[in-house]
Amino acid sequence: MRGRLEQKLDEVGMFIPTEEKALRDEFEKLAIKIREHNRNNPRATIPIGNIRRKTYSAFDPNQYDVVSYDLVDEEGDVWDSRTEYIKEKLKEVSYTVKGRDRGDGFDILDQHGDLYMTDFSTREEAEKAVPTLLEEAEKELETEAQFLNKRYHEIANTNCFQYHGYVNRALAHRLGLGVLLTREDEEYLFFRGGGMDLTSKLIAYQAIEFGFVEERAADRLSSPIDRDYVISTMGGSIIYEEVMKTLGITINTQQETA
Repeated sequence: MRGRLEQKLDEVGMFIPTEEKALRDEFEKLAIKIREHNRNNPRATIPIGNIRRKTYSAFDPNQYDVVSYDLVDEEGDVWDSRTEYIKEKLKEVSYTVKGRDRGDGFDILDQHGDLYMTDFSTREEAEKAVPTLLEEAEKELETEAQFLNKRYHEIANTNCFQYHGYVNRALAHRLGLGVLLTREDEEYLFFRGGGMDLTSKLIAYQAIEFGFVEERAADRLSSPIDRDYVISTMGGSIIYEEVMKTLGITINTQQETA
């Protein structure tokens, strides 16, 4: 997808008759200067395109179901997925082989330093048991993960959005957007938080999913004045950097182009 400036230059060029060679040459010389002047201007180079947008008003809860949710454990901690729960919890599991003070064998201690298994005659024998213990711990966590509670997302704004007729659920979840399913079997994105303008999340969704954004989003995404707010509401610097990298935009924080 071509950048905003290139598209605008193309639009102007369409109005210069083919037979007006001198005028076309002058315009091309001017275009070269304009390109050079805006070489580091993100407002000019952000790729924009037509995105088929459809909206839905979630006024009547009887006409849709919220299908996105977080997973919550017994302590109230929130997890993006069961896989994440298992992976992170497994990091907390460890076993250490320790020789007895009286020198008559070896024991295995857990991550808390408590005695877990005992009566190994050699250190090698005890160490061979550790991988099996870790496998058993992972299986136990897999079972635990099946019983995590689903906490369905709440709709903070009744204005919902869909692009090109579908929703990427995984991307929506990563960006902190909710998803609902209508009685017509259509999915839409919705905002989960209230009190702030979260449009930046939709801009991030467009950029990552399609590799370009709507023209209405270009100014906000590239404005140095709004940058901190955009980063905050988009989901943090990691998401913001991914968006800019996807769009091929390098932000120079030392010298902004007006």
